[in-house]
Amino acid sequence: MENRPPFDLNAALRRWRDALQNRQALRPEDVAELESHARDAIADLRRKGLTEEEALLVALRRLGPAERLQTEFGKVDPCALWLPRLLWMAFGVAAYLVAMDLTSVAACAVALAGSQVPLGGFTLGWLGLGARVLTVAVVVGAACAFLKFRGERADLWLSRCVQHPVAAIAVFTAAVVSFRLLATGFMPLVVRELTPAAVGQFFVVNAWGAMATFVAAPVVMIAFLLTLLSSRRAELGTGTAALLAVLVLASATGCGPKESANMTASETKQTGQTPLEQTLASWKAGKPDEAADAFLKLDFTRSPLFTKGAVLNYSEPEFVALPAAARDKMAKQVIADLATLKALGRRVADLGKEARSKGDVARADRCAQQLRQCGDALNRPSSLLMVQQVGKAFTKLAAEPAAPGTNP
Repeated sequence: MENRPPFDLNAALRRWRDALQNRQALRPEDVAELESHARDAIADLRRKGLTEEEALLVALRRLGPAERLQTEFGKVDPCALWLPRLLWMAFGVAAYLVAMDLTSVAACAVALAGSQVPLGGFTLGWLGLGARVLTVAVVVGAACAFLKFRGERADLWLSRCVQHPVAAIAVFTAAVVSFRLLATGFMPLVVRELTPAAVGQFFVVNAWGAMATFVAAPVVMIAFLLTLLSSRRAELGTGTAALLAVLVLASATGCGPKESANMTASETKQTGQTPLEQTLASWKAGKPDEAADAFLKLDFTRSPLFTKGAVLNYSEPEFVALPAAARDKMAKQVIADLATLKALGRRVADLGKEARSKGDVARADRCAQQLRQCGDALNRPSSLLMVQQVGKAFTKLAAEPAAPGTNP
């Protein structure tokens, strides 16, 4: 028969005291007061003939379980119960914002590194999206492991935050601001290294990532919460529940999908050009007659006019939502592309007038019809405002009165 080690009263009281200190509504002075009552009761029971172990069990049973003690002290001082919960919520918001900024930094870092290699905007976008997913997985996994296997440290850290709430909020705010500045500073570096077309393609993939995050983030957070509640670390209680609730709400509201005219099923392949883009490329290559003839053969009733990620394929809300550095760079490309498009439109209008003056009514009508259809296709709510203005100009060109003696 094994010899049982001697009972250590002080060690047993220390374990009981540590468990009480993890309770949110119990301040250190409350725990000290309870320990004093417990020691007095143990001393009284020892004088009545009980052993130390027996006296400890009886004394602690008379004081009541930790849950009841927390409830009773919470009634006396509600602030002691709600302050930790509020701090958990504040930490949840800060953690979410920092995590999102970390994913942005990771995506930008990968894109910045990839820009040194001849990679397209779509490729860089997908690499950046992979970096975002990996960052989220690492952050969530680390948080889950810490709270599951190091819950005591989390409770100790929280108790220190409760004692110094102003300092805790200041630290949370400083962390959020620092990471936001870091994420904001990375974006201009990426935009500077990419061409305007690559910038547009990169942010198209980012929009897809936002949609995926909108669906996946709440699922991941709920799975995280269920994992915690199914473990013994569930004793972290309402504070942990508040933290996860804030994270779920933030992920559901902060990563919603943006309206996108760039994401339709009928779009062309990423690596190709639409017929209108090929026509504009001919004009830029110094082939105005070839470009004008190609324009007359285009079918503007088919969409899209521009490929996914092209600067002219963005809608106004999408363009405004881009980072300032991306907008500035892409705006120059928008102006240049629209200048080419307007020059092509004027060329087609001149060809129509020339054909009408020669009596070629069919060709003149064809020029007017193509200008009108192109104008209607450009002047859509899903287009940039500048593109819509060009569309209206094309419609006016097509509506110019016919020469006397000819069909309208």
